[in-house]
Amino acid sequence: MNSTASWAWTLLWPSLPLGVLFALALNFGLYWFFFHSKLGVYLMRGRRHYQGGPSREDLLYEIRHAIIPESILGVITSLALTSNQPGPLPLHLRWSFSAGDIPRILAEIVGILVVYEIYYYGVHYLMHRRRLFPLTHSVHHHTRFPSPQAGTSVNLLEAALFYTFFATMIFGPFHIVALIAVSLEIKFASLTQHLGHEIFPQFVRRSPVLKYINSTRFHQLHHSDNLSRNLGFQTSFLDRAFGTINKKYLDYEKSA
Repeated sequence: MNSTASWAWTLLWPSLPLGVLFALALNFGLYWFFFHSKLGVYLMRGRRHYQGGPSREDLLYEIRHAIIPESILGVITSLALTSNQPGPLPLHLRWSFSAGDIPRILAEIVGILVVYEIYYYGVHYLMHRRRLFPLTHSVHHHTRFPSPQAGTSVNLLEAALFYTFFATMIFGPFHIVALIAVSLEIKFASLTQHLGHEIFPQFVRRSPVLKYINSTRFHQLHHSDNLSRNLGFQTSFLDRAFGTINKKYLDYEKSA
């Protein structure tokens, strides 16, 4: 086995299959907790956005279509976490840390999230055009009532459009802490959007600042009510600015 093949094997085995299994188990575990466990049902009473839950067929569909996207994310994650080790790729993530690095790391986190929000909104808007939707986004919208697994239940073209953004970051001069923080925030947002239950307290909707954070209801309306509305990922800034926010969400916001 040559050095490149040895590097690839060390990179992917057994971390890749274990990582994919962990991601799938986490997503399914959240679904089970919120929809079936006594504690989850008790804690979320009055917060469910629709009756029942995803069907067995929909769950299996989402899991089946999430395996390859989760694997792609696993490869990107493995590359980032081993970027301080010798390898054939020109990865330039920074690993050294001192107190003086904190302002730059915080600026990188904010900058990446802002750029991704703009990128996501633009790509998401285009994917919902009539001719592009079947080619790019129909897998994700297989059901009007998704489970937490739906966040990575996408076809390969959609995966390429979004995951390329993350892949390019590991070649840039970002700090590994900034990438970990961004990845965790994006994963959290993806999971909360597809929980089917509102986890944010009412004061978030009443706050003149916090109300711009996308709630579970915000994205649920995108799936179940109007596909061309509520296109933002982490915030509703761009939807409010460009008139693509669902009026039902504004009513929901006022009801807090």
